[in-house]
Amino acid sequence: MIQRVDIGGYDPSAYAVERQFATASDGARIPVTIAYRRDKAGRDGKAPLLIMAYGAYGVSYDPVYRDTFPSLLDRGFVLAYAHVRGGREMGEAWYQAGKLGNKKNTFSDFIAATEYLVKAGYGDAKRVFATGRSAGGLTVGAVANMRPELYRGIVAEVPFVDVVTTMLDDSIPLTTFEYEEWGNPAEIVDYSMMASYSPYDNVGAKAYPAMLVTAGLQRLAGRLFRAGEVGRETAPE
Repeated sequence: MIQRVDIGGYDPSAYAVERQFATASDGARIPVTIAYRRDKAGRDGKAPLLIMAYGAYGVSYDPVYRDTFPSLLDRGFVLAYAHVRGGREMGEAWYQAGKLGNKKNTFSDFIAATEYLVKAGYGDAKRVFATGRSAGGLTVGAVANMRPELYRGIVAEVPFVDVVTTMLDDSIPLTTFEYEEWGNPAEIVDYSMMASYSPYDNVGAKAYPAMLVTAGLQRLAGRLFRAGEVGRETAPE
């Protein structure tokens, strides 16, 4: 242990953290980090479940402590990080398997993680929630179109949901840098792939879960800051 911060009123021994693996449709093993309060939740299929993901730019979505988590855990929630392809949790190949023409793996991995957690008894199938920020908002937005019946509610924070229109506008700062991640819509293959999953372009007449979608004025500033460091987005906003 390098450093430990004592947080008043928080007892780490009251909580359990597990690492499990969900099996994707193509056989890939998706790591899932799960946390719950020992005396409030278990594997009885009764707990509300919140699943989080990012899944882009090769970012490893580390399961870290957040000051908002104890409130949910103390009320019986099970929290889960789905380490979907598009991140780099399992190495460079894991990243490559979730970008460009392989982007849909990110979304199907999230669905596989959700189905695994419910089947394994970590959550109540009628009280499953999902959340993602920025590119993670794209993940939950795409999943909302693909399998809306799996979720009771979705929180998408400053989500990247208008993929096609955004990537077609090369006057937006950093758009051309983003071709490496999503593709160049001037190319028909890339355009078709983006159009097939872009949440905004795939909304249909279906029963969607309840949604909270937030926007922010600092998204572009955050992208520019990171571009100055490495030339592209490198961390969840």
